[in-house]
Amino acid sequence: MQVNKSQKIFDSNEYRVKLSDLASEIIKYSEDKDNEATIGSYFENNLYALIENLFKEKICFEKEQTNKDLHIDIFKGRIDAISNKLVIEYKRPSTFTNSNSNDVEKGINQLKKYLEQLKESGNIFDGIITDGVHYVQVYYSDGKFTTSHMRILDISGLDFMIKSIMNVNKKLFINSNLVNDFGSNSALTKLQRSLYKEIHNGNDSKTNMLFQEWMSMYHLSLNDNGKSNTLK
Repeated sequence: MQVNKSQKIFDSNEYRVKLSDLASEIIKYSEDKDNEATIGSYFENNLYALIENLFKEKICFEKEQTNKDLHIDIFKGRIDAISNKLVIEYKRPSTFTNSNSNDVEKGINQLKKYLEQLKESGNIFDGIITDGVHYVQVYYSDGKFTTSHMRILDISGLDFMIKSIMNVNKKLFINSNLVNDFGSNSALTKLQRSLYKEIHNGNDSKTNMLFQEWMSMYHLSLNDNGKSNTLK
């Protein structure tokens, strides 16, 4: 159902108009800036707001990701930002001034190396490198990574980013997501500890009775070989 709702938005004229307006705003802001971190923050804040407004989805950008953050020991480098299925690399506008600049080629190769390393760990990401005015897409197709031509930021570029970020509302099955969702500092683990503490220290007689009954049944099924054999 949610996928169908999202597709209707993607196909709507309102969506294209908002993307066109956002592209113009980002370009205008970025043209007189020469700091990639500033451009990155503006880019992400406005993209975040648009996705939340149109799709009622809250997203996050994981910044400065290394092998420790990704939980991939063999990964080398530091990714500027990741959001779900999209890897983003930011550059200063002066980097893109000359389309034949070696810096542009270096940036693209750097992005491709990140994507290739992620693929080796079993995860295929889309990538984009941008200075807020121009962009280049890198994506996996027909068994290899394909690089688009450099273009002025437009509807197509923003649409590519949003669809990669949303990924039809599916979370990638990657190490970092597993650690965040089920690791020792995850919300799920903290909830589990709180519930156990309440049960263990609670004075409610009915709760204690049900807990002891559950413990007895658990013991019967797993720990007592004699009773387990009787059940068999």
